[in-house]
Amino acid sequence: MKKVFIISLLLSANLITAGTVMSLSEINSAEAILTIGFCLFVLVSLPIGMRRHFVSAGKRNRALYIIGYLSVFFLLLSVFLFSLRIVGALVFLLPGLTLPFVLFLPLFLRKNKQSEQPAQVHQFALFMLIVAVCISFLSLNLSRDMIESMRFSATETEQPTSVLSERNQDLYAQIVADSSADSARLMHLQSSMHALCHRIDKIKISLAAFSSYDDISSLNEYNEPDILLVYNTSENHLCNTFMHDMGAAEEIAEQLQACRDQLIGLVGDKETAQLVNDLMGGNDHANAEDWQKRMFPEKATLIAYLGALNVIENAARMAENAVLESVIRNQHGCDLQKQN
Repeated sequence: MKKVFIISLLLSANLITAGTVMSLSEINSAEAILTIGFCLFVLVSLPIGMRRHFVSAGKRNRALYIIGYLSVFFLLLSVFLFSLRIVGALVFLLPGLTLPFVLFLPLFLRKNKQSEQPAQVHQFALFMLIVAVCISFLSLNLSRDMIESMRFSATETEQPTSVLSERNQDLYAQIVADSSADSARLMHLQSSMHALCHRIDKIKISLAAFSSYDDISSLNEYNEPDILLVYNTSENHLCNTFMHDMGAAEEIAEQLQACRDQLIGLVGDKETAQLVNDLMGGNDHANAEDWQKRMFPEKATLIAYLGALNVIENAARMAENAVLESVIRNQHGCDLQKQN
């Protein structure tokens, strides 16, 4: 049994280490190796090790060992699920954090109150309490700071997008007022761009409702769905299902491509055309799937997806503005030639 314990412990440690390195390197088989290493440790190494200690201690305090094993099991399981970004990890984190301090620590102190080494018992109890306080402060402060930072990053493009949208409306009116302008094409472009941005906003609302049951349909000061209303910002599994399996990312890519083609059709210089391509994902249709994966990675969180949608909308308005400015410059150039 001792050999099995040592071999399983070394093997699980190596598998978890290798899986972590492979996961950082984005190798496909990393999750499978991590799963094998985790299962080997919690189902083989940990039970054997605790049983050996239980037997050597005279088979006393059976309940203490059971609660101790369950505490470690739930805590490691939640960390493992979080590392794989699997839905439901928080469900296992709650017993993993509460069992050690609500059941294990009081039972440990009760069983060892007549211990021959009371100093060690008190030191262990103090250590557990310090760990509990540290976990509480870190979980409150770090998670709050991270969430606020992610929310700020997701919403920082909303104000410039709103300003660009208003500016573009003025440019449309200015261009159409010129008798030489192709009003039909401009109105069609304006309608297409409005439909694209409106569809992106609808996808934001549907994505939040589908993945975390949050209602963000209320518009903020920039006339955008209010991302600050999102509560479950870290959800990722249902987000991936909505964006990729249900075709939302593909729909955006198709509309973006159609608007890009219309914008390039109105451009009179290569520099502006290249800028439009860069802002709207390029014109190579074969890279559409790569663009979707780059903008909406499979393991990204809900707040990251919402931020990506805001970035796409902002880039589309920037490309639209660049084209309209180019059209106005061309109009002025033609007017000067006529005067000369």
